[in-house]
Amino acid sequence: MKKILFGAVLLFFGLEISSAKDNVYSSFVNVEGGTFEMGSSDSNAKSDEKVHTVSVKSFSISKYEVTRSLYKKITKKSPGYFTCGGTCCDDPSLCPVENVTFQEVLEFCNALSKKEGLQSAYIKKEGENWEWDRKANGYRLPTEAEWEFAARGGNSSQGHVYSGSGKLGDVAWYLGNSDGFPHQVAKKEANELGLYDMTGNVWEFVWDIYGEYDDSIKENPSGPEKGRNRVLRGGGFNDVGSLQRVSARWQLRQSGYCGNYAGFRLARNVD
Repeated sequence: MKKILFGAVLLFFGLEISSAKDNVYSSFVNVEGGTFEMGSSDSNAKSDEKVHTVSVKSFSISKYEVTRSLYKKITKKSPGYFTCGGTCCDDPSLCPVENVTFQEVLEFCNALSKKEGLQSAYIKKEGENWEWDRKANGYRLPTEAEWEFAARGGNSSQGHVYSGSGKLGDVAWYLGNSDGFPHQVAKKEANELGLYDMTGNVWEFVWDIYGEYDDSIKENPSGPEKGRNRVLRGGGFNDVGSLQRVSARWQLRQSGYCGNYAGFRLARNVD
């Protein structure tokens, strides 16, 4: 039954962008678990990128950032800040959604899970607080550790500074080539796992609350228990190269704040 549901999800996503080549714009990659050195000690690293050893278990992650089209199909809303026409996208509906709050992202994950008959990963608590049901089989955000492991190429990593290459322009829309707009997903090269736009285009929300790394938690870390800001990863279309590195971190208030540079991609537990 679970395999049937997952197949239905891929079909749904394929139909969602029926004009796209091979109907692949929201397919998933299974990432085999592994151990890696998270963070960076290079000359561009900030103090919050402390290198530490982390292990993650296997998970599944979308090849693509969630598009405007998919977000609108599920929520009936079009929150994008940018008109993204002409020089920006061949098809603006295939640009990554942005200008969304952290709460809206979690609501989207639950709505998509419900539509596909899966268990909701997130439970709304008092106020702006949310709880993650880690055993749920529905859609969710990757943790920060999962995100960085996948961005580095997982167990197939070739050690690139950016996700998939040492040449920023090959894999990313950033300050030097974006003309100040997000761009259609998957127009740059993929990384070692076949994931697109892990560097550049829009910053991506992950589950973790922002804070200094706790290097005592070596397996499947998911960030501090309390805090006001959520972590963003991956760099954006209007940022310099140092913010595009796979280890670079940013943050955004989780309560009512959205950024015209912030989007997300989906993850799931592996059945």
